[in-house]
Amino acid sequence: MRTPIPRAALRPALQELSPDIGSRPDVPIYLDWNESRWPLPESLTRKMTEAVTSVDPRPYPDRSYPAVREALGRLAGWDPEGIAFGNGGDDMLALIGVAATGPGRTGIYPSPGFSMYPWAIRRAGARPAPVPLGEDLAYDVDGLIARIGEEQPSLVFLTSPHNPTGQQLPLDEIRRIAEAAPGFLLVDEAYHEFSEFTARPLLDEFGNVILLRTFSKAMALAGGRLGYLLGAPEAILSIRRAQPPFPVGIYTCRAGAAAMNERAALFELTARIVAERDSLRKRLADIPGIRVWPSQTNFLLFHTPADSTVLARRLLARGVALRDFSRHPMLAGTLRVTVGTPEENEVFLGALRDSLAAPILPEELAGVGAAASPVA
Repeated sequence: MRTPIPRAALRPALQELSPDIGSRPDVPIYLDWNESRWPLPESLTRKMTEAVTSVDPRPYPDRSYPAVREALGRLAGWDPEGIAFGNGGDDMLALIGVAATGPGRTGIYPSPGFSMYPWAIRRAGARPAPVPLGEDLAYDVDGLIARIGEEQPSLVFLTSPHNPTGQQLPLDEIRRIAEAAPGFLLVDEAYHEFSEFTARPLLDEFGNVILLRTFSKAMALAGGRLGYLLGAPEAILSIRRAQPPFPVGIYTCRAGAAAMNERAALFELTARIVAERDSLRKRLADIPGIRVWPSQTNFLLFHTPADSTVLARRLLARGVALRDFSRHPMLAGTLRVTVGTPEENEVFLGALRDSLAAPILPEELAGVGAAASPVA
């Protein structure tokens, strides 16, 4: 018989963590996790296949990963020594949390926002300090700067463009936040390719600014798990000390290199997704009672005239998975939809119209208010 687990040895704070994970429903159309729903360019599929099948998996990778670091440097226009990368953007959030926060320290993040920010802060043993968005879910920059002055955080998270609203903060406003931050400012640019905007110029001005990017969105490799940080080389060197020696596998490296070599084809795909996003936003806004926020990403946040949790369930029953954000009081009545292919979006819009047409029954309201998609 197995002895009891040593519960007292586990950090109590870890039992409170609620990372944004969970099993996915078995439906034909997933428009809930902001992955690329579009087929990969044939040239990229071919080159990734060739790159991966030629790998010798027996030796460990070179611990410095010079080829990947140099390729990322060319992609971002940045010194390879100022780059850290790992197992997706979430891994990078965990890394910066451990490197820049800890017991007795504070991390600030926008709320509502990406739930992995407070997760990374709590995981490191620091105190999370959410700062509410302002009117119409826009960033309240003055309020954020005032809170930075009060808390003196060692780390500030900022999403650009914001998730889940899709709205973009101007560069001068990000600069103001960087000037106010006594510690690091992590600018999460997971969706920057869709906005044609980047805070990259700030890296030349500020030693405390770190950019986070990922291959999971516009680079269409969410399953490959590759994310990276850009920052001052001396800062990145210190941050990398908190990483294990082999943060990614050779297969991920080869797939990522193939994607970087086919960046032109992926740019064309990104442009098609942006055009489809703008078209989908117009068609959504034409549905009576629907209000859609402007977006510079590959998703749209919209407010529904009926209970959003009930609508999400109805859509799921019709084979379409969306994200229900009704748990957060500032997002009550909202859903977020990833921009799918034109065919998927047609199915989604038809399912949404059908779901809105039927009156809500009392039994459908059971469990409303306990959405499965946490936001901070």
